[in-house]
Order: sequence, then C-alpha cells, then structure tokens
Amino acid sequence: MIGSIHLTPEKMAEHVQWHESVLEDPYSRWLMKLLVNGNYENFKGYEHKIRPTREDYQKYLDKTAPRELGAHITIALPKPTDKTPEDIKEKLQSCSTITDYIFTYEFYSQEGNNFNPHIHIFVYGDQHKSNIIKLFSRFFKIKPNFVDFKKTFNKTQRENVINYIKGNKCSEAKHVASMMDIKYREEHNLENYYLN
Repeated sequence: MIGSIHLTPEKMAEHVQWHESVLEDPYSRWLMKLLVNGNYENFKGYEHKIRPTREDYQKYLDKTAPRELGAHITIALPKPTDKTPEDIKEKLQSCSTITDYIFTYEFYSQEGNNFNPHIHIFVYGDQHKSNIIKLFSRFFKIKPNFVDFKKTFNKTQRENVINYIKGNKCSEAKHVASMMDIKYREEHNLENYYLN
C-alpha cells in the first residue's frame, strides 16, 4: 500500500504493532523499524511506503539489512596439531554462540607443493570476531594473527564457504592440493570434513 502523502514517524508508529503481526518477513520488520525511527537518509523517495517489502528495497538490503549470518574461520598451524576432531567439536559446542558448524583439516597449498597445515571452520550465526579469535588462539596455543575471521552475509557466500570446506574447489591449483589433502587425511584416519 502506498500513501499519497508523507507520513510522520508518529503516524507510522501507530501501525507498527499491526505491521509486525502481519509482516513475518524479518527484512520487512527491520525496514519498518528503520522508517518509524525516522532514519530516512538511505531511503529518500521511499518514505511514503506504509508496507515496505524486501523487493522495494532490494538494492539496500543487499548492503545493509541483517542476514542469516555466519563466519568462515581459518586457523593456520605452525605444525600439525594434536587436537583431535573430538577436541575441536567439544570446543565448538562449549561456545554458547555456536550451534551448527562444519570444519576440515587441510595440509597442502600452492598446487600441493607447500606443506601448510590449517583448519577451515564455518560456524552459523552472528559471531563476534574478537571472541572467536581469542577462543581459537587460546585453544590451539597460537598467536591471534594465526586466526583469520571472515563473516558471510548471505546464502551464496555461505554455500561457497561450505562447498570450499567440503573440497569442491574451483581452481586447478586448489584441486591438486585438495587431492593431496584427501590422501593425507586417509593416511591419518581423518574424515574429509566434520559437521554438527
């Protein structure tokens, strides 16, 4: 529904309860709160929308709206770790902000000619960077700069990271290293990946 005149924040506030009961989409609720709070800076020309939808603001949603977040964590190890998959699972499960995860051990990079042990972990949810870095640097007894943290903000990014962890890598160089990783894991009784 589009109003023909500008609505004041007070007038829009009267509709919030009704809108939140009808608009189950979290993006729409977020947009409504944004409008009611009077922050029009990024939405000039759209103030008259009474029922903003995801489609209305798709170009803004891609940049600023809350998403089903996750984090890709890469832990570089100076030497092969003695931490077992069960140890890592236990540590992940002990963290209250982590519910679901997937991780893998990798050992080779640069077309397989560089022995470079590291662990890739993907955790779901909105994780706090410094907490995660502190958690794993202490757990593996390494310096914080050995823990790389990158957030994912949408389904495509999330799926790309998960495919990467599962070994579905795109480049030829990564494919060679992946094959060597698989062989190394077989020799050391490790699964190709672990998930919750």
